[in-house]
Amino acid sequence: MTKLKKIVPKLNSLRTLECEPCQLGKHVRSSFPKHAESRCDSVFSTIHSDIWGPSRVSSSDFRYFVTFIDEFSGCTWVYLMKYRSELLSIFISFLNEIRN
Repeated sequence: MTKLKKIVPKLNSLRTLECEPCQLGKHVRSSFPKHAESRCDSVFSTIHSDIWGPSRVSSSDFRYFVTFIDEFSGCTWVYLMKYRSELLSIFISFLNEIRN
């Protein structure tokens, strides 16, 4: 607080700085476990997916992308999309790929 008062003289009247972000910044956080229990026991039994976009900046007119992540192996597929409506055809293509 002493150094802060030297930088910002208007704070000289304060004894302590009790703001919520300051207090939360001092909290101790628990670490994540090194190994989580797996909810699946084989490849492709659980697939997580997320769609992102639209991006303000497009790359070759691609403004969206969708990810598919296999929970067992951690393998990730990323598909670029120009339109969000392409998701169904991309999902069918992905499904056919993992079936083979």
